[in-house]
Amino acid sequence: FYHKYKALNKNLFAINFATDTRYGNGIISTHNHSSIKATCVKKLLPLLETEDYINSDAIFINEGQFFDDLYDFCVKAADIDKKTIFVCGLDGDFQRKPFTNITNLIPMAESIHKLHSCCIYCQDGTPGNFTKRLTDSKKRICIGGTESYVSVCRFHFLQT
Repeated sequence: FYHKYKALNKNLFAINFATDTRYGNGIISTHNHSSIKATCVKKLLPLLETEDYINSDAIFINEGQFFDDLYDFCVKAADIDKKTIFVCGLDGDFQRKPFTNITNLIPMAESIHKLHSCCIYCQDGTPGNFTKRLTDSKKRICIGGTESYVSVCRFHFLQT
């Protein structure tokens, strides 16, 4: 969608969670290192007064599960300011507990595209619908990449 909006000469405002610096500061990056420039913050609502927000046609929010004010921001942006919003984020944590910052958006969304990877252990294209943490940390929020998390199927999630 990023390239589609750019090709249409639309102003896109990309936002990432401030502590996600795995691939650098001020960017959103995929695991294969494709990246775009982004504003990195811990709170979304203060952005409503910025020039980048005001001048944007569409807003892309990465790591939406980490923003406590995600719902209020999206309601204001979509319903009042008529912005097109794209939110990417996990719907559940490594214990399969919901990230309500994401799940609360479902009733107000025009569409939802739930993506999944392939199970890292099956190696046969089986969907990896769950996240397995590879570290011993018990904290709910631990930002990390492939060194900390893998996508797994139900069978491999339930194996200890």
